[in-house]
Amino acid sequence: MTVRNVRSDEWALWRDLRYEALADSPDAFVETLAIAKSRPDDSWSEYTGSAGTQLRQLLFAEENNMPVGMMAVIQSATERSQVNLISMWVKPAARGRGHARALVESAIAWAAGRGAKKLVLRVTETCGAAIRLYTGMGFSDTGERAPLRVGADLRTQRMEIRLRD
Repeated sequence: MTVRNVRSDEWALWRDLRYEALADSPDAFVETLAIAKSRPDDSWSEYTGSAGTQLRQLLFAEENNMPVGMMAVIQSATERSQVNLISMWVKPAARGRGHARALVESAIAWAAGRGAKKLVLRVTETCGAAIRLYTGMGFSDTGERAPLRVGADLRTQRMEIRLRD
């Protein structure tokens, strides 16, 4: 198992894994599969092309050199001391083998290396396994709740981990 940065030329691989994530776990993401599929290839290429910048990293978790998980970490443009963990997902067949933990550990290391004070995420309240993972890694529930997306009955909770004071 490895975690590595997504290369700019891997936009189609990122896109296809994102489609798979949205189909498998539609209640875990703000974006829907229909919206993702309506985006032109240029937007996917641009998104992965800007990965590895000062403000964003896209990561794959791999098994046997094949991506089985994904995640993005983005430094907040308005609050430089905050990094946001988004779009984390692991294929069902690869779950329970440490990929999610390895992705989050990479996010924590990247955020700390950027000098961030905290790493923040939102998780759907019904995603018990994800909440247990984040809590077990030191994230705490801030008490903040918001709808998953406009018009949704599902709600997300904000969680964060303090990296430094």
